[in-house]
Amino acid sequence: MLCGRNARLRRKAAGLPGVVALGWRDDMPQLMAAAEVLVHNAGGLSPTEALVAGLPAVSYQVLAGHGRQNAATLARAGLVPWPRTPGELAETLRQQASRGRTPPLPAASPGTAEVIETLALRGRTG
Repeated sequence: MLCGRNARLRRKAAGLPGVVALGWRDDMPQLMAAAEVLVHNAGGLSPTEALVAGLPAVSYQVLAGHGRQNAATLARAGLVPWPRTPGELAETLRQQASRGRTPPLPAASPGTAEVIETLALRGRTG
């Protein structure tokens, strides 16, 4: 479980059976490569990184405001399910883990940035 800089959460999670509680990390690609499913509560970069890596993700106990908006958007798009109860979470985790990884998105080819820049500049000049 990634706890970021929340020391209280890290201590609490570390006491749970089968849980490895980690603080702030800068090796997310490696951690996601070892995971079966990402469970997030805010949206933003973590589920985006998971989608790019082909890692199934689940929104759960999302934060008010941006967390709920992100979860709703991801669920409506069919990208990341948003279970609301512990029972729904358990079933969703089983489903997501059993579907496995999807192929990662292809990396941009060399020259992509230059093409976008050219198109953007063309739009400015008419």
